[in-house]
Amino acid sequence: MKLLNRFFLWALTTGIISMVSLNSLFGRQRMSHENGLVARGKIRIVDDLKIPPSHFFQPGKEFSCRLRHASVSFADDARLVVRSGSLKFEDSDHESPLDIMMNTGTEGPFADAGDFLRFMITTIRGREQHLQPYLHDKPAIAKGIQNSICYPDTFALLNYHSKTALGYRDATGKDWYIKFKLAPFDRGPDRGRPNEEELEEYWLQNPKAGESRSRNFLKDEYRSRLQEAPVKYHLQAQFHEVLHDEDRNVLNCAVAWDEETCPWLDVAEVEVDEMLPTEEGNLTWYDICNHPGSMSIPQAQSITDPASINYLRTKDIWARRARMLGYKWRGQLPPLVDDRCAGHNKVADICLLANDSEGAQEMRRAELISQRDIYVYNKYDGTPPYVRHLPKNEQFDSHKNKVLIKDLSMGILNNTAAALDKLVRRGRNLEAFDRNYKLWQEPAVSKRFGSDLEFGRQRLRGVNPILIKRCDEIPNNFPVTDELVAGLLPKGATLDSTRKQGRLFLLDHGAIGGVRPRNGYLAVPMTLFHVNPIGQLLPLAIQLKQTPGPDAPIFTPNDDYWLWTTVKTYVQSADATFHEVSSHLLRTHLVMETFAVAMHRRLHRRHPVHQLLSPHFHATMAINHSARTVMLKKGGPIDKCLSLGAEGSMEFIRQEYAAWDFSLCHLEKDLKRRGVDNESVLNNYHYRDDALLLWEAIGKYVKNIVRYWYKNDAAIKSDEELQAWIQELADPEQGRVKGLISDGEIHSRSVLQEMLTCIIFTCTAEHASVNNGQYAMFGYAPNVPGSMYRPLPSNKNLTMTEEDFVACLPNQRKCNAQMQMVHLLSQPTRWKIGDFEKPYFHGIPEIWLIVKDFRTELDEISAHIKQRNRGLEFPYPYMDPEQISESIAI
Repeated sequence: MKLLNRFFLWALTTGIISMVSLNSLFGRQRMSHENGLVARGKIRIVDDLKIPPSHFFQPGKEFSCRLRHASVSFADDARLVVRSGSLKFEDSDHESPLDIMMNTGTEGPFADAGDFLRFMITTIRGREQHLQPYLHDKPAIAKGIQNSICYPDTFALLNYHSKTALGYRDATGKDWYIKFKLAPFDRGPDRGRPNEEELEEYWLQNPKAGESRSRNFLKDEYRSRLQEAPVKYHLQAQFHEVLHDEDRNVLNCAVAWDEETCPWLDVAEVEVDEMLPTEEGNLTWYDICNHPGSMSIPQAQSITDPASINYLRTKDIWARRARMLGYKWRGQLPPLVDDRCAGHNKVADICLLANDSEGAQEMRRAELISQRDIYVYNKYDGTPPYVRHLPKNEQFDSHKNKVLIKDLSMGILNNTAAALDKLVRRGRNLEAFDRNYKLWQEPAVSKRFGSDLEFGRQRLRGVNPILIKRCDEIPNNFPVTDELVAGLLPKGATLDSTRKQGRLFLLDHGAIGGVRPRNGYLAVPMTLFHVNPIGQLLPLAIQLKQTPGPDAPIFTPNDDYWLWTTVKTYVQSADATFHEVSSHLLRTHLVMETFAVAMHRRLHRRHPVHQLLSPHFHATMAINHSARTVMLKKGGPIDKCLSLGAEGSMEFIRQEYAAWDFSLCHLEKDLKRRGVDNESVLNNYHYRDDALLLWEAIGKYVKNIVRYWYKNDAAIKSDEELQAWIQELADPEQGRVKGLISDGEIHSRSVLQEMLTCIIFTCTAEHASVNNGQYAMFGYAPNVPGSMYRPLPSNKNLTMTEEDFVACLPNQRKCNAQMQMVHLLSQPTRWKIGDFEKPYFHGIPEIWLIVKDFRTELDEISAHIKQRNRGLEFPYPYMDPEQISESIAI
């Protein structure tokens, strides 16, 4: 009979654990206690220890620890549920000398595993329909639930009981049963006990009527409490002497021991002082099998034996392992977002924290604590800090997903048609590239890419117009002489006289030289240009390596046409690498995500700066997440197309980010630093001219917004949320933004205006300048190939043909991958700058008058650019406000 009972216990346990494990694997969550927090600290055994003597519990002994609090059954801190406190005698994810799991209430609801199984099946069938009659027939279980559920205001002031007894053998060899209790440091009674009215429908475990607190409010409160001081508890224990042939009911967790015969004795003081990030806390599990040799788990004899509850708990290690495997396969679930008021149409008033009511201020602070649990920085990897897990509300909407799918589908059809065409008509000349455009339009640059005028034009009006700089001194490692460029300068001009006139310019790609190419060959060129008397930027000389020598001659337009064209194309390929990885991905996408994450963590959604920036950060995290997981993955588009591949591109991002600072986002400073701010010399630098118009318009818009909310500099200094945002951005361990502020604070409206102008300009106009023309420039591979596939030319006397040039270019498959990538990235905007996808600054007429003026100025800039472009042979439309997205991702 004993064997049969144990078989039934094993079968029941196997069935329960199998169901729970499958749910943990695919659902990536605990069976219960899901919505919790983990803190770390220390445990110190009390000096005046009065428990039966133990080799484990020694007076004064200290342990590191982790403590987890959670709301059981529902992921909602405001519901009428059981609360838990689990203590690990080690600061580790899994292993420890002792784990103790405790819940509120002195008695548990389940006498044995059979009770638990029946309750679980009833709950699965339907809490509202089936649970009430079940509990009516099971008054003991009903009493255990009612004894344990509560409506607390804090995790820190509750009493937690282990309820299930463990075996305990003292140092003299005497056997006891032991239960634990985690008591608040004030030794106060249970808090948050529900009244009779609140218990009327206790089985539903609903929030109170009209509940407005966050689903995370207990965790938020605990974080706030930890910021003020460590949270302390008393760990206590009850002991019951093991008697021969004693009734097994002593192990029944639904029956509390009498406190007079089994008094609570102090064992240790627990102090926690640091909250773990949710992602790290989720890796922590508690295991009843973690206990010292002096403690044991009483053996269960059947499913109706009180010890069977602990038997179940010894086997749930498989559910924990399944959850870890689910994390490994699919990542952790996004943090819980409060949706208690989802769908509510009322928009809360926008205001500074200091102008809010006292109660609203506390709520804002609490909500921001919750936001910092949702928007968690990644573990620093040398790239700009980004959000570790993409929050649900930051993901692409259905429209964006449809656009992506449609473009990818069209690209596959186009490339398939082109490949079929080339099976019939093979060729090794440039004409073969014209057959790549069956469904897509061939970029106009295909008709002029080989000219020197076009090569120079793309430095000023192409897709990477931010690298060219005035050449005040020809570098020593680029020994260009007048003899080399004979006949290329105006009559009577020399390199020195041209330099002194400020008409000599340099394009230096030396930054990419520190990274080994993964695909084909990558030049690290230096290119010298001059501005001719009619204002055209023309190339004078190119050296394909940073170190001169016999294998790195200086090429000029005087060389063989196809050799010179090939050399220029190596420069274009190097420029493609610098553009895609640094100018585009790093300097707009990645650096701006840091500002967006910090905004959500430190600026409440009702803060005016949050309202100002939100439209310009729309879906930035989503598109950057896609860049990291799709574009930059091994075998992805960048890995296929660019010389550096995915691995090399990540290395280059880290290298460039180490040298990046916030001043690069300041247009006027950057133009001056590069020496390209003189309109009389570079009068065809349309990027500069259009960018300055937009810079001024954005600056005026920002200034008016800032001065509406901040009446003086004192209001800036006293803005708690704003200062916290700035401090986090500048913190070398969090935002890591160099060059932002000098002393950790922002003191004036003018400094804030300049900073916000830089951010909005980078997210809109600057991103448009390096994004919108990608297909027009890179969509025709001979103009800008992602990589070259023949060794760099090393002989000025080499004679080349068109076929030799084509042999250096990517093959059909790589060209198709490059076309598809840049066509997708060059999609027209859905929401242009000034339109605003969502109604920010809701209900403030004065702000919308400012927005109206901003839109009017943008319309005027657009009209000016269109008028100018009508007079150009090759228009520059990329900075037209009608083509500038309100954010990097739209």
